[in-house]
Amino acid sequence: MAEHLTLSISGHEGKLVPNQFLRQATSAEGLAILLPGLGYTCSMPIFYYTELQFLIGGYDVLLVDYNYRGQDFQPWDTPGDGRRLFEDVSSAVSEGLSQREYREVVVVGKSLGTLAMAQLADVGALPHAWRSVWLTPLLKYDLVWQTIQDRTESTAIVIGTVDHHFDSERIETLEAKDNMTVIAVEGGTHSLNAGESASESARALAGIIEEMNAFYKFPRRETGEMD
Repeated sequence: MAEHLTLSISGHEGKLVPNQFLRQATSAEGLAILLPGLGYTCSMPIFYYTELQFLIGGYDVLLVDYNYRGQDFQPWDTPGDGRRLFEDVSSAVSEGLSQREYREVVVVGKSLGTLAMAQLADVGALPHAWRSVWLTPLLKYDLVWQTIQDRTESTAIVIGTVDHHFDSERIETLEAKDNMTVIAVEGGTHSLNAGESASESARALAGIIEEMNAFYKFPRRETGEMD
């Protein structure tokens, strides 16, 4: 059973970064850091099940709940907003890494979170061998695209075919790389909804979760009920 904590993370201008830290009761297989989108929070479906996968797999989990909604926040266009995102997330990552000596670190970002991942990678602010999962990445932004393309560690990309950041040529380039797992959700939107009904979206989500579980390759371990 994981202990639910809040870490003291001082971000941009010294303001606290909202977060949840789920700490395994004994040892941890690694640390998973979850970076949500601008409007797609850590409580939404893909992150809820990702969190559950990592907890069952024996990882500590850091959920970074930055809340920029309702603000005129444009980190891709406004340098000040870009600095705010970078400072918030880099502080969160640093604090998460300080909790234990971790053998493995996996960073999972969605949309805005993928921009933060690219920013961190650009300045070497992540462990050398970090694994990455890019959910609906902002592929049309060159920093994000170049960062993913340059990855040599095990990497997964999940994106819908009708996502406004879907780029068939760039996806084909990534699919050709041996270290890449690319999950293209047919008819999937930027929210990873697919089809014309809730049941179709639920089936698409179940498929993503199944494929991601194979990607993570969690070690076998006894598990109890998760809170």
